[in-house]
Amino acid sequence: MHKWLYFSVISGSALLISGLIFAYFYVKANRKSSGSMWGSKSSITNKTNAKLMRFYQKSYNRFTKVPVLRSQLLQIRKRLSAISTYDEFTIRKESIRISYMILGTMLIVLILIGLASMSFIAVFFGMLIALVSNGLLITIFVNRVEDRLLKQFSDFLEDERHHYQESRMVDEAIYHAAQASPHTIKLQTERIHGIITSGDPNELDQYYTVAPNRYLKIFAGVSSMVQEYGDKMLGKGSMYLNSINKFVQQIRFDLQRRRLLGYKLKGLPIIALIPILLTFVVKSWAERYFPVTEDFYRGRMGYIILLVIYAAAVFCYMLVRKLGELDEDTYVGRSKRLQWEKKMYRWPGVRWVVDRLVPGKHTRQHYRITMLLKEANSPLLIEWFYIQRIIVSLLSFIGIIILCLFLHFNASHQILSKPTPEKYQVLGQLTGDELKMAEERTEFDNSV
Repeated sequence: MHKWLYFSVISGSALLISGLIFAYFYVKANRKSSGSMWGSKSSITNKTNAKLMRFYQKSYNRFTKVPVLRSQLLQIRKRLSAISTYDEFTIRKESIRISYMILGTMLIVLILIGLASMSFIAVFFGMLIALVSNGLLITIFVNRVEDRLLKQFSDFLEDERHHYQESRMVDEAIYHAAQASPHTIKLQTERIHGIITSGDPNELDQYYTVAPNRYLKIFAGVSSMVQEYGDKMLGKGSMYLNSINKFVQQIRFDLQRRRLLGYKLKGLPIIALIPILLTFVVKSWAERYFPVTEDFYRGRMGYIILLVIYAAAVFCYMLVRKLGELDEDTYVGRSKRLQWEKKMYRWPGVRWVVDRLVPGKHTRQHYRITMLLKEANSPLLIEWFYIQRIIVSLLSFIGIIILCLFLHFNASHQILSKPTPEKYQVLGQLTGDELKMAEERTEFDNSV
């Protein structure tokens, strides 16, 4: 009864915190949307003092160097850049602020679960569920925002093409089409209209860094060129109208690809993690009703099989998430990668070892690895790549040695500490007298 009470309290607290956070952001979003497009940006910037802004910018740079936090931060950044026309500093500040709130909420929930259950297994499940739900929800939300933005942009291009055929003026066509567009794409097209009417090339370069997708960047560049140098008549008609037709066609192909990919990968991340989620349940059930399975799970083969299942599930989950990524066309600011391989290669001992493991420059293997690195657009040289190989091999070797030592000491501990029954029982549990005799038998064996 107490467990259900704790569970109800924790669930109610989590729902209350989530509801308060949602209500806070909903009210704040409504306040921002009531003002003008440029007024909201200035109000956000004015409310943040200089010290807090520097803290946000430094935190953003630190987060981008951590793989897990970088993925979280870039997904939130993409969400904001798709629905708002912030400048670079503001969008970084908003992204890192929301990241701090999400991480803080997850930490509070995990602490409550740990204090209520006093179990590492419950905390592990909480971390796993929080990680999966967070990644999946952000991915689903970002993909929906992207699809909605692309669909709205396709409809905008249809209206803009109609207005351009009537007026033959790019700025007038974009202005009239933007007035009839939904709010999300209207923000982007109004900014493009302001860029091409101002004639300042620096504004166009600044928009390239914050544009939600490549279609808007190309459209802004083409519209700016036609506005400045005029349209050109080709054999198939107007060059600008042909470009718009190509944009619409490519956007529709992209939307169809996203729809098919989302349909085929729907639910696969959860299916990939089901073996991990059900392992402890199946294990506890088997040990309760079939005591003989306890020897298997606590033995060498049991640990090895569990590790293989966990590794396979994590690999499948990462593979499915990688296949479902749709943001390869979006620009995101990335900090320069720390080239620790370059520094390590300067060490005399490391250079001597690596030079003898790297294939010769005129061999087929050297050429093949170099071409693979170039095709992958990797900044690594072949010597740096072999440094990574050597370190991964050493870490794997050390991990296997530690695993073997752990399995050996665990088997010894089970033999020396586990009660020794007179005969194995496939079903049922030992009674009090039988358990006491089994423990005495184990102590006698240890003394011998």
